[in-house]
Amino acid sequence: MTSRRWPRPRTNNRLAVGAEPRGGTGGAPALPDSGDRQTRWAVGGYIAALIFLQKLAIGFGDKQVSVLVPATYLLLGLLVWRRQLMASPSRLLLFAAFVVTAAASQALVPRPISLPSFLALPILYFPLAFSLDLDAEGWRDLLDLFQRLMLVIAGVVSFQFLTLWAFHWQPNLEAVLPQELLLRGYAYDIVRWGAGRVRPNGLFFLEPSFASIFLAAASIIELLLFRRLLLLLAFAAGVAASQGGSGLVMLVVALPLLLGRAGPRAALPLVLIGLLLAGVIAAFGAGAPFLARIAEFSLPESSGYLRVIEPFLQLGDAFNRAGAPWDAVGAGNAPIGDANAWPITKLAYEYGFLVALLLPALVAVACVSGPLLPLLLALQVIYDVTGGYLHSPVLVPLMFVLGALLRPPQADGPVFGARRHA
Repeated sequence: MTSRRWPRPRTNNRLAVGAEPRGGTGGAPALPDSGDRQTRWAVGGYIAALIFLQKLAIGFGDKQVSVLVPATYLLLGLLVWRRQLMASPSRLLLFAAFVVTAAASQALVPRPISLPSFLALPILYFPLAFSLDLDAEGWRDLLDLFQRLMLVIAGVVSFQFLTLWAFHWQPNLEAVLPQELLLRGYAYDIVRWGAGRVRPNGLFFLEPSFASIFLAAASIIELLLFRRLLLLLAFAAGVAASQGGSGLVMLVVALPLLLGRAGPRAALPLVLIGLLLAGVIAAFGAGAPFLARIAEFSLPESSGYLRVIEPFLQLGDAFNRAGAPWDAVGAGNAPIGDANAWPITKLAYEYGFLVALLLPALVAVACVSGPLLPLLLALQVIYDVTGGYLHSPVLVPLMFVLGALLRPPQADGPVFGARRHA
């Protein structure tokens, strides 16, 4: 078996955060082996934590913080120390504009605001301003690591589907982990769609929908970059076994771009794989939840209605209430809660429409570009219009890793401190 090469810093004309300018025409020398190992373990460990530790939380009295939040800043700190973190001026400016405008809007609110809710947004979204100093080969290697870890999840979800189908039981971590270690507010228990329908929870994932999102992301990455048939079949089977509407939406959004890039010779196998999976889904009865989800859009109080239709109506209500772009009720005071509110709707209520446009703009600029565009557009749709992901401790870090942090050289714009060589 050939060994994998881990990323080395690019020899280019950009300046890493905290680094001295690179002089001469030959560029900078590669980091020593110890730096390579630190980058390998730091970024690879963060990817593994994002997949396997997302259920865990750190408690502060009655408050909790996902372990992924300190893990993100530990990673950024190490990359700054290794001089491999690149700061984007456009993303930094958008983030600064968001923070200043959000703070100004809260200063005008005549009622108390939730300080934890207000602080959570800059803490969660600040990492989107940064990228890893990475060459194209290192970018592919780290994405391949993500794929191999997700292959484990595909096996877990498929196994859970079979045990649920055969025994109406699935293994879960909630039975063995102390409750105080689990991040509260998520549906760890068996989720039912219609009579007797249960869904695999991915064992390590906050909810079945997150397992579905991650597996759909792995499926799209495999189609875009690696095109290994067995892995593609495993990921697609995992999406089907998860019975998650979010993963299906991602595949539908990405499919036109995927077919356009694949060309006629590759498009036919994709269609055949889709038909094969559809037959497997029908044979096991796994398609019923998908059909039930579509029917839910017309049923008030159903999950589909609460995640798509009601937030759309709430957005119109927030617009009608606003007398000015900065009119707001204050952080944590929105009358719609967090569970299903679209990010733009919650921001419009709590911060005003100006802030409601700035933060999604930061997410779009940070994440929707480069060779993974079909995947990032699909994630953007999930984030924007399928539920309450504004404060998500999992979806936002996933977009940070796949969209902002891991960017091939050709996907980068001008970087803070860049100097062109003579």
